[in-house]
Amino acid sequence: MTALGMIACPLASLADMLAGSSAFQAWTGTDAATAQYRAHIVTIPRSATAPLALVDFGDWARDRLHIQPGRVFEQRATSAVLLYFRAPVPDGPPLGLDLSRYADDDKRAVLEFCHHVSLVLADLEAVAATMSPDRLAFRSIEMVAAPTRIVAEKRDARGDYFETAFSLGYTRSPVVTV
Repeated sequence: MTALGMIACPLASLADMLAGSSAFQAWTGTDAATAQYRAHIVTIPRSATAPLALVDFGDWARDRLHIQPGRVFEQRATSAVLLYFRAPVPDGPPLGLDLSRYADDDKRAVLEFCHHVSLVLADLEAVAATMSPDRLAFRSIEMVAAPTRIVAEKRDARGDYFETAFSLGYTRSPVVTV
């Protein structure tokens, strides 16, 4: 299914950008074809496997500048999508990272989570910088929820995991041809 329309396209575009991210694929242990099943839109199924990402609505608005006959609406500069990351707390030492100077396993685990999130965000920034008409054009990335450990006692059905959230401001939705 191809997402059409000014509300659906930003969500679908960001999910596609995530699935195409080599850092996201490496983190989730998937290829481009299966990474799309780790980039969820609006809801996460109970059976979802983490690490994963969730793309959700943030702020959305369009303005009609200089109200005159024939003047079209334009995307407001304050439009944003929300991007959540969730990953299980690793059982063993961090994969491929030299965090040996941190004696505390909790510190190492949160730093590994932040490392992977950072790599994915760098991939998204690189794609957004191309200004490709079929990709979301970001103007800002803001952390709205700091990386937090959600312990199993709080949500026993989902286990022990880290979660963080970002607001990605955009000025242009992907161009859709019908």
